[in-house]
Amino acid sequence: MNPLACLLLAAALPLAATAQTAPADSATTYRHQLGLTASPVLDGFFKNNRSLPLGLMYKRQTKPNQALRVRAQLLYRYFEQVAPLQIGEEYHENVYRVEAALGKEYWLPISSRFISYAGGEIGAYYDNNQRNSKRYQQIQVRNPSTGQLEVTKGYVKAKQHFSTTGILLQPFAGIRFRLSARLYTELESAIVFNWSRTHFKLSEKVFEYTTGLPADYSEGKGDNTYYNFRVNLHPINSLHLIFLF
Repeated sequence: MNPLACLLLAAALPLAATAQTAPADSATTYRHQLGLTASPVLDGFFKNNRSLPLGLMYKRQTKPNQALRVRAQLLYRYFEQVAPLQIGEEYHENVYRVEAALGKEYWLPISSRFISYAGGEIGAYYDNNQRNSKRYQQIQVRNPSTGQLEVTKGYVKAKQHFSTTGILLQPFAGIRFRLSARLYTELESAIVFNWSRTHFKLSEKVFEYTTGLPADYSEGKGDNTYYNFRVNLHPINSLHLIFLF
């Protein structure tokens, strides 16, 4: 055999052996992972998931079967209802939520394409909900001539404001499916422990329909703060699409 051919064959054998022993899961090759997350709502799935809370997730592999993760999520929604016949209620509502979390996950390969994983994360969030409404209804007003209360058409203008801050602790488990060497998707379940503080403010004013003047009992106000702790099981807590680099 040609000496040059023998030399090339000898150099190629180690490369071939390395290729055969390469890890099945290419995710171990890349230390950085970045992707999108979405959190669907199972209750009223088709009605409540027209605007999914989308977020970003970054993972950094620290060991062959471990990674640290950072997650950030932003949600904004606007609702509006009109009452063209001036019957019932019309309103507009602004809702936004900011959430961030830090966690760690551990991987257990199942096959060349599937990996199971589990871990936990801790995070914090802030919710803000502002709602302005106008509700048409029958009201009582005092007749200036007789001094008697009479029923007439009117409307109630109301402003509601909720602001909530909270802390989340959630152990999670999921399954990963590798789409390609640098892309995979995940389905994640979680148990969410949620501690929150909510401040609620309400103001209402009642007006006569014909004159637009405030009624005698025109103003009502509310201001309250309450605390809450709850535990929720989310079979489908989030969906992920992750790119490796």
